[in-house]
Amino acid sequence: MTNEPTQLAPAPQTQQTQPPSVGLVAQFRSISEVLATFPSEKLTLVLPLRSPRTPENYELWVTTLRITPADCARLPTGALMPLKHKLYELAREAGVIVKSVEQILPSTWRNIVELAKELRLLPNSQHLSLDWIRSELAGLLHHRRNDVAVRATVLLEVAPGEFVQAIGTAEWIEEDERAVLERAVRRKAAEKGWDEDQIQSEIFNQLVDVRRFRLRLAETKALLRSIRAVLSLKTSYSEAELQKPFVIVSWRRILSDEDLQERWRVVFGEEREPTPHTIIAEEDIPTEEAGIIVDEGEIVDEGGEEG
Repeated sequence: MTNEPTQLAPAPQTQQTQPPSVGLVAQFRSISEVLATFPSEKLTLVLPLRSPRTPENYELWVTTLRITPADCARLPTGALMPLKHKLYELAREAGVIVKSVEQILPSTWRNIVELAKELRLLPNSQHLSLDWIRSELAGLLHHRRNDVAVRATVLLEVAPGEFVQAIGTAEWIEEDERAVLERAVRRKAAEKGWDEDQIQSEIFNQLVDVRRFRLRLAETKALLRSIRAVLSLKTSYSEAELQKPFVIVSWRRILSDEDLQERWRVVFGEEREPTPHTIIAEEDIPTEEAGIIVDEGEIVDEGGEEG
């Protein structure tokens, strides 16, 4: 492997030829060459946030990904929101690293927890277990006890040892979920002629089913928000925009034979010549110098999974 990456000509395409769903297209020397080869009016570019400080030690790789309306949820506005499996593909091709997905204090608990500290029902500490709070304040939390909140953090390398960090948060609030379910059930009840007892029974049954997966739903929403933030993606796209394939541009570090040998020793603890298809584990990530992007914007919940 050399420090002088050579450009590989993209495969010729005609109007009848569709780009591959996912596949390596080309290797380039600079962003300007990428922009000249892939015009934004014909393709949706997912570009790195900035160039590394030592671009001569990196290669530019371009990968295509097509997102169809079948890969999206249609929002009430008519726009199409890519589903999680396609956003995960985009993140993987761009080199996004998931740092953490963790529960945090729901917004509906904050005032109750502060009140409990004033009443000395809880110690005045910033680091309290959520399960312990739920147990100690069962009476005060009451119908709020099932609410959950999640924070997801992802990283994107922009230079050796230098990462951009994006944070996405999401909540599952039972009162809000019940209101959404009730509207849907009452529309169905009007068609079927249900009485109030049937309506309340259906709302209760559906809420029990959804509540089982509340943590997973919040985790998915938070993670997708952080991915969209770090890649500067929109929440939704029009059908015309989805006609254009996504082109993911990423910087990949050029590793010498010595670098490959060292990484092999770190991972496997032995001397061995790595094969061309060996997957080399990433080194530990120094996050103390990472930049931070926070995305806490509202989204439209469609299908109960996306955020």
